[in-house]
Amino acid sequence: MDQHEIRKELRDSMKNFIGFYNNLAYLSGGAVVLSITYLGYLKSVDLQEKIISNEWILITSWIYFLLTLLSSIIRNEFHMEYIHLDPIRYLGKPDPKNLLEKKMSRKQLIFSWCGTFSKVCFFGGLLFLTSFAIKTGTNFLD
Repeated sequence: MDQHEIRKELRDSMKNFIGFYNNLAYLSGGAVVLSITYLGYLKSVDLQEKIISNEWILITSWIYFLLTLLSSIIRNEFHMEYIHLDPIRYLGKPDPKNLLEKKMSRKQLIFSWCGTFSKVCFFGGLLFLTSFAIKTGTNFLD
């Protein structure tokens, strides 16, 4: 494989990663909007006040989803700024003597940390949102 084919292959895989984190950001925003709509519905239902007794769980899920949104956007920004410009450099090991390489390795660290953090926060947000829905549903049955 020559260098041109390697670059093309890397660009294709990086586009898929960008799409994944964009979708993660869209899903996080959508989950927050839908849960706000659901909360509005619950408050409009003329039942006892105990139906929405676990608002802290919902607020925690919103915080997780907003952190997912933020870290996905930051991750894609670092991708555009750093990795997309030269994918071959991303694969190589940085030379610690070169100041530019040190700066790029810090960006690479932030890039990878934001990717992992956004996935963990998305899972946490889903976990809290699901538990809120379950607890609210059991309150309807009482």
